[in-house]
Formats: sequence, C-alpha cells, structure tokens
Amino acid sequence: MNLSISELTFDDTGLYDELMRKTGFDIKVAIPAEITEVNFEKQTCKAQPTIRERLILRQENSKEYKYEWVELPELIEVPFFMPFGGDYNITFPIQEGDECLIVFSDLCIDAWWQNGGIQNQADSRRHDLSDGFAIIGFKSQKNKFENVSNNSLQIRNKNNVLAEFKDDSVKIQIDDTAYIEIDENKKITIKANSIKLDSNNIEIAGKNFLQHTHTNGNQGANTGTVV
Repeated sequence: MNLSISELTFDDTGLYDELMRKTGFDIKVAIPAEITEVNFEKQTCKAQPTIRERLILRQENSKEYKYEWVELPELIEVPFFMPFGGDYNITFPIQEGDECLIVFSDLCIDAWWQNGGIQNQADSRRHDLSDGFAIIGFKSQKNKFENVSNNSLQIRNKNNVLAEFKDDSVKIQIDDTAYIEIDENKKITIKANSIKLDSNNIEIAGKNFLQHTHTNGNQGANTGTVV
C-alpha cells in the first residue's frame, strides 16, 4: 500500500488547499460580459460572461479526471448601472453587444430589487450568479474608443465628439458643418445651414429687437442693405 507524504506525516495542507480551491470556484466576485438583450422598462439586461472557466471533470464510470473549458451560463434580469442622483440621471442607449463588468452581490438581491428599502434575504445564497449588477462602459482593447481626450469632458459616439466641455470653453456639434461654440474669450460662434429663432422676445444688448422703436418716432426711411 502506497501512502502519500501528507498521509505519512499527517499533513492536512493538501486537504486545506483543495478546500480553498473549491471555495474559490464557488464564489463569484466580478467578470467581464457582453450584453445579449436589454429591457429598458425594467432597466435590466441579459449578459453572457466572456471568460470561460477551466474545470476538472471526472470521467463517467472512471476514476480519471480531465480539464475542460466551460462557458458560464447567460445571466438574466441583471440590473444595469446608469449615473443617477436626486431627480437627475444620465441615460445611454445600451444595446446588444455592449461590453460590461458584472459585479456579484454578497447576498441575495431579490427582495431588495422587487421592493427597494431594507429587506431580509429571500435566499441564503452568497456571491451567486443570480445576483449580478452590470456596469456598462468597460472596453476590451478590440473595442476601445480612439483619441480619448485627457483634458476635457466629452460626450461622443464611436465616430464623433458631440459635445466637449473644458474649463473655459464649450462646443456642441453634429459635425464640422453644424455647431455652437463658446470659446475662452466668451465669444459665441454658431455655424449651420440655417438659423431659426422662434420667440416673442428677442433681446439684443438689453433692447427688445422685435418691438423696438426709433428716436424719430419710427418714421424714418428704409435703411439700405448691409455692407
């Protein structure tokens, strides 16, 4: 009969190592994922974890084991994060294929998710795949944005900067042919194919432009063209 070193020396290190390893496999903390479906009414999504887990599987009717890469199951009804505070929030058109990070709660979130407030656990599970939150915005190198500014706040899509805010200037634009800009000298520049002002009270230098009069009783001759 052949005994291992740990058996001969009554060493439980191997047992502890295996126990810790098994515990580590069962605890879920966070994992990158890809959005597969979005429910804006519930503000939840479905997401597929994008890292496979390497498991040791015992062969059927055998004492032999083998390694196998296994995909984690698709996660359903995952609340997604959007910045929010008071009565204000910023929304994003989250869509299928977006990358995200799923963070798993210590405790079951079911009762809180349904009712808000402070609740008892509906189930005793911990760090479970059922209790994830999706944080949208993390990017793999394949899908990262290019030319990200390091000195301004930008609102942008994949191709264009739609709005940019600096300490001393603001620019809102569709593209280079249509924009509004306030520069560091507080000069406002508007570029567009046409400009429409729909108002009953347009003031220029404190004077109502639509209802102004002239010092001669508004009886002067027509002005000439602008030069």
